[in-house]
Amino acid sequence: MQIQAFYGFQELKLSWDYASALSMVMKENSFQSDNGMSAFSKAFQTNLESFDYYYQKEPERGRRFSLAMTPFTVSYASSLTLYPFQDLRPGALVVDVGGGSGHVSSEIAKANPHLNFVVQDYEEPISLGRATYKESGLPIEWQVHNAFQTQPVKGADVYFMRRVLHDHSDTVAADVLRMTAGAMDNASRILIEDMIAPDLYGEDSDWFTNQADIVMMMMHNAKERTLAQWDALVKKADERLKIVKVWNGAGDFKGNSAIIEVTLNL
Repeated sequence: MQIQAFYGFQELKLSWDYASALSMVMKENSFQSDNGMSAFSKAFQTNLESFDYYYQKEPERGRRFSLAMTPFTVSYASSLTLYPFQDLRPGALVVDVGGGSGHVSSEIAKANPHLNFVVQDYEEPISLGRATYKESGLPIEWQVHNAFQTQPVKGADVYFMRRVLHDHSDTVAADVLRMTAGAMDNASRILIEDMIAPDLYGEDSDWFTNQADIVMMMMHNAKERTLAQWDALVKKADERLKIVKVWNGAGDFKGNSAIIEVTLNL
């Protein structure tokens, strides 16, 4: 827990810099979709988006970030309960796009031993995951992959994107979906686990979603999306993509977690 607490304290201090830069960025750039023109980029005086900056310029910060994401397996157990992974065919392949160190895929694999997994991300979190789960015996393959490039795993049963697309503007997120669509076949689906923001911010909205929306704007020029915005994003990426079902959370997860199931009409 010490690494998570330290990471949180460091980022809390830096968030003051992001916040102070936000108004300047919005005035200068009119909320451009380029991730490298965010308040984060302004505060750090870089044209890199935050993840590229972490892993390229400050690898120790990137390492702390990878470690800090692990507790979210507990905080967001929705991945294990929202979608019926148990109903996937024996031997089904799940590609965890931007899956970090595999902390979520490992939990799904433990609960569903009939599935196989490929976890994709930057080299740092992949190395961490490979070392962490080396002796686990779990059916996980580790793959360094840039989600903005051609998806190398073709025809997987599931392409899982958990807390990935909300880190990116519509333009950039559409690129990720487009690359994934190019690898899909008739039986493939994309599972997007993310927040679904309320259509109107008011009494029915919650503080966590509102806060996350502001953080995404400061860090990535991104946002938390309403269902209509998710639908528009999917269509922007590829007109053949279609939302077929939304698996909503309940209780503490309601609103803060949903899995959006997307298929490709070939």
